[in-house]
Amino acid sequence: MKEQELQKSQEELAKMKRELSSKSSLVLDKEKSIMMLKDEIEALTNDYPQDNNESYAVFQQKAMVIKFRELAEKGIEPSSRQWDVLDNIFESFFKQFRLSLEKNSKLNENEYRICMLVWLGFVPNQMKILMGMSSSNISNIRKRLSKKLFDREMTTSKFDDEIRKIRVED
Repeated sequence: MKEQELQKSQEELAKMKRELSSKSSLVLDKEKSIMMLKDEIEALTNDYPQDNNESYAVFQQKAMVIKFRELAEKGIEPSSRQWDVLDNIFESFFKQFRLSLEKNSKLNENEYRICMLVWLGFVPNQMKILMGMSSSNISNIRKRLSKKLFDREMTTSKFDDEIRKIRVED
């Protein structure tokens, strides 16, 4: 009788341990999600410009730009939410950038993001990771953009130079 009770208690204990392990894993997942959301909230609040004249150098140190550099270094493509945050922060700092680019023709999302990444100093290897594209796709888009934006064909490095020359002061 006592052996049966002991065995039953041991089975209940094993079941409780499995449930605890499962719930611990769920808690860890939730804590990870909370940390990611906190990072995004911090990026949104820290990166909101105090004034529109904040410099390019200061913008380079903002959490989302640093995050994108880290993602590229780790070979991780950003989520659509992270792209939205970067797009919004960038546009709040540099409202004139898109207007300067699109004065003659509208850009699609990929074209605009490549221009933004070039302007921020990202290199093609980083861009291919962040954009989830091949090196040749990134290169071809930059070549097409040179014709579209500057009405002439140029090397990709010359295109990058021209993009980086764009002044965005309000």
